[in-house]
Amino acid sequence: TMLLPTRKRTAMVKKSISTILDFATDPTRIHIAVAYDSDDAESETYFNSNEWKLLVENTGATQEVHEINRLGWTALHEYYNFLATSIDSEWYFIWNDDAFMQTQGWDQEIHDNKDYQGLISMECNGKLPNSTLFPCVPKQWVNTFNMIGINPVDQWIQDITYEIGCY
Repeated sequence: TMLLPTRKRTAMVKKSISTILDFATDPTRIHIAVAYDSDDAESETYFNSNEWKLLVENTGATQEVHEINRLGWTALHEYYNFLATSIDSEWYFIWNDDAFMQTQGWDQEIHDNKDYQGLISMECNGKLPNSTLFPCVPKQWVNTFNMIGINPVDQWIQDITYEIGCY
């Protein structure tokens, strides 16, 4: 499951999710979970449109959308936590609406390591050295902590997995 909080950036979401699906070996394994703010009319319109549903479901992927009360940027982790604890999935992939997948077969890598109980992370060409910017954690993570993490989610996950040697 791709966990995707967003606010008023539907054009970016479309491009971002298109890359997720286009670079996947088997999009039928992908579930996209979106959370947007209840005061965000742009997102409400887009995520209730056939355009959104067709973008995802024409590939065989699945999607679900949650409208939640606005929490704000400083509570970004709460959006991820809401999605992760609301959805039963084998893996949870932290994703951002301004990120674009560039690795063909990224989903196959996760599938090939589906029994691994540690952190799987995607390499990023970002500006932060030695950072896991897009962590993917197994169901056991959410079951153990009853959340994905605290802000900043990606750094918190990285800190824990490095400490216990599960990266």
